[in-house]
Amino acid sequence: MKQLIAALAFTLALQAGDSVARLPRPSGALIIDGRNVLASAAGRITVLAFVSTQCGRCAAVARVMQQASKEYPGVFFEAVAFDEGADAATWSKKFDLSFPVHAVDRGAALKFLGIDSADTRIATPQMVYIDKAGWIRAQSERASGNAAATDRRLHANPVERDAEASGVPRAW
Repeated sequence: MKQLIAALAFTLALQAGDSVARLPRPSGALIIDGRNVLASAAGRITVLAFVSTQCGRCAAVARVMQQASKEYPGVFFEAVAFDEGADAATWSKKFDLSFPVHAVDRGAALKFLGIDSADTRIATPQMVYIDKAGWIRAQSERASGNAAATDRRLHANPVERDAEASGVPRAW
């Protein structure tokens, strides 16, 4: 449990940039292929990871989520791939994931995440935590600026530097 909380918390805490949409806020529907994929999560705590199938950090988070989904069957875990040409089924099989993995276009992902501009550079994975009542309580911050600035910020903070050295996946 402590490892899960630490890994998922670092995906939120290490991301630099502008604030996301105001929290808490209602999650609303996440429509993929004409259906609300969050309907089956109603009344459950939900952990969503918006991922790129080419992202190493996303793969690391998927592995943590897979372990957590076995340890916490009452929590709904789901990954949403939003990179162009994403093959969610292949990515899911590659990591032997038992929770749902969907592909959605970038515009739909940005809309759900509360990001207005399609030109916004966002960090992956984008983690979203939804409570039992359907409210988004926590969400990753979107990235802005360049990787060099992020690296300078990371290495200026000994706590974050030590977290990176311990193998916690970088989240930007």
